[in-house]
Amino acid sequence: MYCPANPTCRHASPSSTHTATDHLYTKITKRRAQVADLSRVESFQAAALRIHAKHHYERGLIDRYIAEAGTMPQDMLHEGRLFVLEYHGEIIATGGWRWQADDGAAATGLDNTPRQTGPLNGTYAEISSLYVDPFFARIGLASWLIATIEADIARLGLTDVRITATLTGLPMCQKNGYQPYRLSPVALTDGTYFQTVALAKALSPLHARQQAARNAPLHATLM
Repeated sequence: MYCPANPTCRHASPSSTHTATDHLYTKITKRRAQVADLSRVESFQAAALRIHAKHHYERGLIDRYIAEAGTMPQDMLHEGRLFVLEYHGEIIATGGWRWQADDGAAATGLDNTPRQTGPLNGTYAEISSLYVDPFFARIGLASWLIATIEADIARLGLTDVRITATLTGLPMCQKNGYQPYRLSPVALTDGTYFQTVALAKALSPLHARQQAARNAPLHATLM
């Protein structure tokens, strides 16, 4: 996790001004994650989840969830659909999506099972792996990533978008227009459950592209 050594760092205080936030954004870059980033990405995501989720989940439950379910679907990274935000070369946020086939089965949370879905037979888009460094929380990075991901989805013509959120991330997803439609507990091997909530949103391709353009700082780079 990024921890600034400079005591004047603007993002350390929740009372930072809008000008300070704008200044911080000029240092942030955006790109698609590469397979070579896997270890860094997973380490970042696990650390972010442990910190953000501690108010809603017991630490041992978080650790078991990470060990069994992982922090992201592997196919999303290999297909080039995972985005990372970086600050001075350090990962400070991630988020991506993957094609999914709507077979009517209940969601079971994240898994790494190989899937046969793709542009020809995927029927909805699943946004996943939204993590933000706690030092950079509440300045709009998650919403920026969601807008970027929605634009990427809309470019390929999908309009049905879903997210499975932790209890911690639920308010942020609702703020971005996603509506809960069912509980989606993840069953762990010891008989316990990691509670998550499935949300959905009907996406307008034009709206998604416009939203991404409004939310993306002009300096951001995307590869």
